[in-house]
Order: sequence, then C-alpha cells, then structure tokens
Amino acid sequence: MKILIVDDEAVSRGILVKKLEGLGECTTVDDGLKAMKLFDEAIKTKKPFHLITLDVSMPKMDGKQLLSMIRQKEKAKKTPKKDQVKIIMVTSRMNISTIRECIGLGCNGYISKPVSKIQLLENLGRAGLISPDDIK
Repeated sequence: MKILIVDDEAVSRGILVKKLEGLGECTTVDDGLKAMKLFDEAIKTKKPFHLITLDVSMPKMDGKQLLSMIRQKEKAKKTPKKDQVKIIMVTSRMNISTIRECIGLGCNGYISKPVSKIQLLENLGRAGLISPDDIK
C-alpha cells in the first residue's frame, strides 16, 4: 500500500509512520501544497496513493481544502468511487461541525490525536484497506 502522511507537526508525522510502516510505503510532507503536488505526480505516473492521512489544521492549505481539491480532481477524471484514494482526517480538535464538514467533503474516516493503533486500524478496516483479521 502506498501511503501519504500530511501533517505540519514532525512528531505527529513520526507517530503515524511508526503505526503505518508495516502496512505499506510511507511518504511524509508538512503542508497541503506539497501533498497536492505529490498526489498529482502519483496520478500522472500511474502510481497513485492508496491512503492519505490529513491533518485538519495546517498552514498554507489545511486538510479540508486539500480533501476538497483531491475529490474535485477525482470527480473531474471520473475516478470510480472504489478507485478513489482513501482519506483519513487526523486532528487534535474533535468537534462535530468539523467532522460533518469533512464527511461532506468525502473523507473516509476521522481520528483524533494522539492516534491510537486500534483507532487507526479500525478506520483502515472501514475504508476497506485492511481486513477485519488485521485489526486483532
């Protein structure tokens, strides 16, 4: 699995890499603009990401903006839903309005910091990236 971790905090990126490295190849970036560039390059080279974790709050381009742009690009390319990148939002602020907004924009999951392995695995399972047996 090809994974892109987008978070402006180095510690948070490191934690996610540790929790995800056994599941695939992790690439990390510290802002949404860099992530958008990598997403576009991956599509162009036909080596798309399978999973993107997005921090909700980042400078330059926040996670909600990036999520919206990715889904718009997939819609423009008529990417079937089953082939769209799975996007899990990650935040230290769990408020219902932000969660609803992200779901409306097309995220596949939502987890809070500090990220627990079980919370992460459950989201990956719901997104269809791992089987229920992997969660145990």
